[in-house]
Amino acid sequence: MDTLLNRIKSLGIQLEITNALPQSVNGFYYRDDVHDIIVINNAIKSEVEFKAVLSHELGHYFTTEPHYKSNSFLDIIHTERDEIRAIRWSCDYLIPNELLLRTLSEASDMQFQSLTDYFEIPAQLLEMKFYFMSLISHKWQLDDSKCLLLSALPSIYVVEVPSDTVDTVDDAFWCSEKMETYLQNPACHNIKVIYKMI
Repeated sequence: MDTLLNRIKSLGIQLEITNALPQSVNGFYYRDDVHDIIVINNAIKSEVEFKAVLSHELGHYFTTEPHYKSNSFLDIIHTERDEIRAIRWSCDYLIPNELLLRTLSEASDMQFQSLTDYFEIPAQLLEMKFYFMSLISHKWQLDDSKCLLLSALPSIYVVEVPSDTVDTVDDAFWCSEKMETYLQNPACHNIKVIYKMI
């Protein structure tokens, strides 16, 4: 949390924590003529939630492009795009790929809750992180023999594939949405599920 607060301070962003926001609004980011400002709802009591909201709003600082508001359908599209960009930035900032992959590689078993506790983030943010990673690739190499498979979200698999087998596995395996059925195929007899989350 201190790293996040220090980054906001070093960027010259003003942070306001207020009771004036409705319960349904956790925070927002805006620019006035002079300052960049993040406003956070004082009703957020959990440090984990506060950190997630703060990083999301900081994500708007880095990713939101100013655009003219005309209350049109296009504004809705721009707003949705801006929200997705801020969420993705927040995921990448709080859960760096390298650290996530190393953590998964070193674990002999992993529960989803263990990862959220380790990164001190809400479960929804970790779910989004895996979703954004799946858009890049369904298969992430963890080490010489372990792979993270994201093709069957919300299920997340870490499998062990002997190094001499990786190149012989059909590409359909890595993209299969029916992982458990595929693993019953005799051609996959040497692929072992180390753990499955969700």
